[in-house]
Amino acid sequence: MARLPHAYPFRFLDHEDATRPLEAAFTAGAAFQRSGRAPAWTLLEAMAQAAGLAAFSREDSGGMVLQVQRFRCPRPPYPGDRLALSAQVLQRMGPVVRVKVLARRGERLVARAVVTLREVSP
Repeated sequence: MARLPHAYPFRFLDHEDATRPLEAAFTAGAAFQRSGRAPAWTLLEAMAQAAGLAAFSREDSGGMVLQVQRFRCPRPPYPGDRLALSAQVLQRMGPVVRVKVLARRGERLVARAVVTLREVSP
């Protein structure tokens, strides 16, 4: 998690649950309780962060999002939900990496996306 440049309140992954490099947890926080649902952009941002962790393993590298494809969120997250995010690298093209990210609540798929990142050095 130290590889992510994000800090509170913009880091949406829970590092305590990130026991494997390609898995992390997203908690829809209490800040969204008034609307009844967590905005889809928060889940998409968490998915992009998980994609970055899967794509770039070195501590001195990171990525920026170039494109998000096929984002679908048929079951939106609600405050208090803990979602398991998994990321799988689909393709590497030099500094560009495509990653498939899934978000699940238990066994049910909540959202999916393909995130394209470009590696950048600090």
